[in-house]
Amino acid sequence: VGGRWRFAIAGADGSSPTWTWGIYREIVAPERLVFSYSMDWHRHETLVSIAFEDLGDATLMRFRQAEFLTDDDCADHSWGWLSALDKLGDHISRMYSIGILNMDIFRIERPDGVAEDIAEARRRAEQELRERPGDTVPPSVEARKSMVPPPQH
Repeated sequence: VGGRWRFAIAGADGSSPTWTWGIYREIVAPERLVFSYSMDWHRHETLVSIAFEDLGDATLMRFRQAEFLTDDDCADHSWGWLSALDKLGDHISRMYSIGILNMDIFRIERPDGVAEDIAEARRRAEQELRERPGDTVPPSVEARKSMVPPPQH
């Protein structure tokens, strides 16, 4: 908890990436992950909570992200999460169909894959915090602070 994360969402059309970042607020393996979420073009922080439920042969993930300044922001983020998860599912299906997804990874005995993933994310966040203390916002975002933000929907 307290570790930082960040990533860039690159446009398929080659447009400039949109940076997102946040701080892990709560990690309860294997049940819940809570983190702050900010984007470079609106600078408003929200809180994302993801609850994981083991269904035996699958994991149910329940997402909640709040508080939004406008209904449009809420709708945009909802679309973004759905789009990202759909694309992940499509990518995994394509990998499986062409034989490059090793299904043995799902048969390996382990106490809980979700808990291990969360623990690894925490380890990486703590390592990044040690290596780059105070560096939660990518340099490209800092350079954009003086720019006029894009119009809201």
